[in-house]
Amino acid sequence: MEKNVVVIGGGPAGITAAVSARRYYPDAVIKLIRQEEKVLIPCGIPYVLGTVGSPEKNLIPDTVFSSNNIELVMDRVISVDREAKTVSTIKNGVFSYDKLVLATGSWPLVP
Repeated sequence: MEKNVVVIGGGPAGITAAVSARRYYPDAVIKLIRQEEKVLIPCGIPYVLGTVGSPEKNLIPDTVFSSNNIELVMDRVISVDREAKTVSTIKNGVFSYDKLVLATGSWPLVP
């Protein structure tokens, strides 16, 4: 039985979740939904050591999706219906899922 996996969030956690899902579910249909056009390298070590170089090299390439057969959807999620197991987006409509990963990150808060 083919599984549908939807990952919401295209940062480092979302990318890792989507690639891990591919390893665990080799026949699954995996979609990663993100708002951002580009994703920055999450680790600070390349910046500190100066190995990144120019700002264009600070980006994680989208080839990680195509090489792992993961569909990248550039859109904003507006609702999740847990009972119906669907995710609604602004431009691309509704996606159904068997497994859902929320990897949207957080906003820092200064107490």
